[in-house]
Amino acid sequence: MNIEEIGMQLMIGTLIQEFGEDQVMIFAYLREGLEPIEFLIDNDESRIIIEKLKQEYGDRIIVHKHKLSYIRDTFRKDS
Repeated sequence: MNIEEIGMQLMIGTLIQEFGEDQVMIFAYLREGLEPIEFLIDNDESRIIIEKLKQEYGDRIIVHKHKLSYIRDTFRKDS
């Protein structure tokens, strides 16, 4: 496990403590990149941000939504 993965696990743990494991996160990626360009709590404000990104990038943007519990469990399984 590298330092970035450890940092991500810590961040997910902190978000779970603050918002609960059922909170949904939004990830926005450009098709040509693997790193998310946005990582947001799913709420009205973040949905507006995603809509603006879709207008700016069009078909080049990919959006995924996952519960924090799913993200946490994925990290545990991969480590």
